[in-house]
Amino acid sequence: MAMVVFFLGSRDSETTPEENLSVSEVAEVVSEPDPVIPPLPPMPDLSVERIDEIVDANADAFTSWMTVSDLDAYIKILNSGHSKSFWDRGHWIIAVEGRWHEGDMQFRIAYEAMASKNVQWRYKINQSQNEFARSIDLLNRQGFRLVHSQSFERPDRTKRFQGVWQKYS
Repeated sequence: MAMVVFFLGSRDSETTPEENLSVSEVAEVVSEPDPVIPPLPPMPDLSVERIDEIVDANADAFTSWMTVSDLDAYIKILNSGHSKSFWDRGHWIIAVEGRWHEGDMQFRIAYEAMASKNVQWRYKINQSQNEFARSIDLLNRQGFRLVHSQSFERPDRTKRFQGVWQKYS
């Protein structure tokens, strides 16, 4: 079993203690309705020359479903050929989903151009309920708000959680 955690680095800032969520409250957080974003058809060839065109065309929509290694490769493609990462160039992840499909975990992300540079964000995938509750608690204490969450069930009936957090400066 592997856990993958991605985050955007940011400057240190004072944290404001906020209400902590217990593990039992995670179910309420995760049960919020997800935004309705239509899935895309399979992604075309992602050569460096085409990536900016594809990103602009696919803003506000989910990528195709990908394994963890495919998601890593996709993010590397978004970053390749540039001195700054795709995220440093003004994009952010607004939603993340996971599923169990044909014997493997798969994930997809929705991203868009950031409307403001005064925001920090984090996302996490493939977390157990306890890990997700700890992430909610830690990020809440750092001033982040959970803005999107989703879960899926594996064949062994354990749930895996994904989330996106934002913090405005």
